[in-house]
Amino acid sequence: METREMLRHRGTEEQRGRGTKVSRRRDENLVRTGSALAVDEGRGASSLPASRRGLLVESVEPGSPGEAAGVRPGDSLLRVAGRDVRDPLDVKFHSAEARVALTIRRGGSEFDVEAIKEPDEDLGIVLPDMEIRRCPNKCVFCFVDQMPPGQRESLYVRDEDYRFSFLYGSYITLTNLSRSDRERIALQRLSPLYVSVHTTDPDLRRRMLRGSRAGRIMEEMAWLAGHGIRMHAQVVVCPEINDGPALDRTIRDLRSLGRSVLSLAVVPVGLTSHRGGLAVLRPVDREYARSLIRALRPVQDEIRRERGEGWLYLSDEWYLIAERRFPALRRYDDLPQVENGVGMVPVFLSRFRRGLRRLDGKKARRLRVAAVTGTHFAPFLREAAERIRRRTGFDLTVAEVPNDFLGPSVTVAGLMAGRDVKTRLSGVSFDRAWVPDVCFSFDGMTIDGWTLAGLSASLGKPVDAVPAEAGGFLKQVERLCA
Repeated sequence: METREMLRHRGTEEQRGRGTKVSRRRDENLVRTGSALAVDEGRGASSLPASRRGLLVESVEPGSPGEAAGVRPGDSLLRVAGRDVRDPLDVKFHSAEARVALTIRRGGSEFDVEAIKEPDEDLGIVLPDMEIRRCPNKCVFCFVDQMPPGQRESLYVRDEDYRFSFLYGSYITLTNLSRSDRERIALQRLSPLYVSVHTTDPDLRRRMLRGSRAGRIMEEMAWLAGHGIRMHAQVVVCPEINDGPALDRTIRDLRSLGRSVLSLAVVPVGLTSHRGGLAVLRPVDREYARSLIRALRPVQDEIRRERGEGWLYLSDEWYLIAERRFPALRRYDDLPQVENGVGMVPVFLSRFRRGLRRLDGKKARRLRVAAVTGTHFAPFLREAAERIRRRTGFDLTVAEVPNDFLGPSVTVAGLMAGRDVKTRLSGVSFDRAWVPDVCFSFDGMTIDGWTLAGLSASLGKPVDAVPAEAGGFLKQVERLCA
């Protein structure tokens, strides 16, 4: 599964948002809800013990409202708009107004300053990373348990943090929420959240997640729905475990929550070659994928008639494994789960076809380029490369990279290992190599710790990280054309 498991690779590093910066979508949501809800918060935040109060200011961006207010690196930010702050999310929530009071501790002194800014403007105060909360479960299909030994520590972190679900769209199981967590989610309108459901059968979910609180999924989701929180959901299908009648029940139960569940993605279980000592799981093969597509198509059609939109989506892997054509792009609606691998390939193909015209009249320089990708996307990239060649003469070779690091059943580009890329490119004649940017973590490393510089040095040729989406890929081509 490319995106969410890729977030495992990128996650715990990339998802630890710096300072008070959040994604644009989440930023807008906080601005909309912050001022309206602040008056309802009462004195709840001030109950924090003094020893926990305050966030260290690591840096202040030049020209920012924080700098203009006099905040300095090394200060402790104690309160924003009179509210104690636990993490950067609190800071963002309480700083929604145009004039924001900040309580600072500097040395032995405590004083107030005022930041003046636009309502949707960031304070520009960079705070420590939020410490990610760990998952209490031991899911039978957990990708972390299937990692080879000896890799960097962050790849073995099981994350389960509602704050990162809100900020970055990482999936959570809702098995570690405390009462205060729920109250904060409702109060700050941390919506939407992304929920790994897998099954709504309480006993089956406890067995799959191997967690004592796992059976309360419908109660947790109903509580959130009742407090105005919307959710995107996913089911990782494990053949002969949570499919068939169990999957039917899950879909029915989630539909019963109405518009509070914005979408449901069904994705196949991802299995690596490192499952020694783990539960025996059946992989998804071509015939199984075809049967699931057939079984769910009538349900998808019924839901579309009922809701006026798809809601129930199958990830791209089902169609790739089944060797079936993708649905029309319009059936993915506004692509609510594209970052979960739902509609990624159809979007690439559609945007590639539309963007190809920008190469009209261009002629490629005499340069041999090798573009690497995973085995599932390789046929599509080969077709794209051929169309580029016919139009511009661009000498573009597609190097399909089998995943020896994680195993042959892992076929997506985002989980390619540096060592596998190096091995594959060693047998290709090229002047320059392109590796999709999704292979690299926030710190610029592949899943096995290789960097672009390391690949370039090892191959003795320049290696570039290029966008995995069609527009950015075509721009890269265009740069090498006259």
